[in-house]
Amino acid sequence: MELTVREAKMRLSELVVAVQNGERVIIKEWGKPVVELIRYRGCGGIDFEKLEATRKCLGISGNREGWPQEFNDPKLSRQVLGLDEGTRRTGAGTCLT
Repeated sequence: MELTVREAKMRLSELVVAVQNGERVIIKEWGKPVVELIRYRGCGGIDFEKLEATRKCLGISGNREGWPQEFNDPKLSRQVLGLDEGTRRTGAGTCLT
């Protein structure tokens, strides 16, 4: 459904129902689309209870992500980014000099 801003003002309640029923509503200004009304889906975020249940189901315990300890070393980040002396960036990655 496409309509002007003026029409949308007069029919707002009808448009809300249309969107709730899955219809696409486009509001135009001077013949060009400027707004699409969409159904609100919630704020998202992390469902920690569901996450914990999934971890238990998969046999994952503890808070460790399983990354090697050297990944926590700031020197590694600097080396990977080519910021340390003795390294240089090339098109294919970081090379030691």
